[in-house]
Amino acid sequence: MPIWKALHVLSMVTMVTIFIGAEIFYAAAILRRDIRALAFIQETLERWYLGVLALLGMIAGIVFGLLAAASGGFDFVAGWLVVAYVLVAAFFVNSGLIGAKIFDLDAVIVAPDEFKREVQTLRAPIPVLGATGRVYAWRFSFEGEFSALSIGDRGTLYEYEMGTRFHISDRIAAQGGYRALKIDAKDGADQGALRIGGWQFGLELSL
Repeated sequence: MPIWKALHVLSMVTMVTIFIGAEIFYAAAILRRDIRALAFIQETLERWYLGVLALLGMIAGIVFGLLAAASGGFDFVAGWLVVAYVLVAAFFVNSGLIGAKIFDLDAVIVAPDEFKREVQTLRAPIPVLGATGRVYAWRFSFEGEFSALSIGDRGTLYEYEMGTRFHISDRIAAQGGYRALKIDAKDGADQGALRIGGWQFGLELSL
């Protein structure tokens, strides 16, 4: 429907104007080494909650865009829509991630009738690739991290984390979010699966 298209365009233009416009003003103030201008830009963004408005504009733009595609009979995996998904994801991704996760696993097999108990420990570094991103809006920051590894039919691993922080001050923040880990492994006739996930809350202190 035309209304969804119009709202989608309006929302995304609002988001881009605030986010990109603020970055342009920041860059100009930094080039001029104008401390007062930097303070004025930051104060204006916080006073008028422009960061929150821009984030809401992006979320609304995504929703209206999906509604426009659904009502218009578009294929959600069409090439141009896939490009749009990638662009939205790229906006949130601040950096790539490459490294290793150390896993320390204990497997226990118990046979009470035979009074037997067997313990096997596995400690191994597993290389992973992924991406991280964080967006700031007023005193809130929204962040996410995704990392994964595939070794073909022998197994896969992925881990993701999503959360938000409320910055009480420059050094203290309350945080909460969700984290999940999934591992599927296969070695000949042996197979294993591990799935862990849950909510997490905490307090962050920056020194």
